[in-house]
Amino acid sequence: HDDADHTGGTASIMQAMPVGWVSSSLPATHALLQSANHTRRCRDGASWNWDGVQFEMLHPVYGNGSTTKPHDNNLSCVLRISAGKHSVLLAGDIEKNSEIRLLKQHADRLFTSLLVVPHHGSKSSSSDEFVAATLPDYAVFTAGYRNRFGHPREEVLQRYADSGAELLRSDEDGAILVEMNAQGLQVERYRKTHRRYWTHAPRH
Repeated sequence: HDDADHTGGTASIMQAMPVGWVSSSLPATHALLQSANHTRRCRDGASWNWDGVQFEMLHPVYGNGSTTKPHDNNLSCVLRISAGKHSVLLAGDIEKNSEIRLLKQHADRLFTSLLVVPHHGSKSSSSDEFVAATLPDYAVFTAGYRNRFGHPREEVLQRYADSGAELLRSDEDGAILVEMNAQGLQVERYRKTHRRYWTHAPRH
């Protein structure tokens, strides 16, 4: 969806690497889409396979009174990426009403190895039912250091911790690098693996 913290770096990425097509919920007239070779509207039901990796769009839906405001969090594209028995679920900024829809329509597609937590760990997302359905091994919170919104919220962090997930936070861990294939999933915390010499723990 068209919030600056989601689309803000898109133009730089498109300039830095070859992009075959762009999938989004942005309006067709959006400036970012004018420079794309091909565009697709992300919508529930879209899927494709690339080199043995399965991609499935689980949200949003359009019509039937659904919102068309480009800044609406619930227009976020929700993407499930799977290889073998492992998967990653990218939940964008969806809020609880979209979580309810996903629980009704895709309960069997929500269980995941790694979840990029909805809406940066806001209290408007991550209901008890959604956390129980996704039950991730890793819960990733993307949030700026000391951001003005107070993300992630303590009660949401606790909810995922109580579910057994290992918590990863971009404000504390830096870049979070994920490598997944059919054999497994590995996670690297950049701030831990590339520590400066002055942050190393002393040897005893």
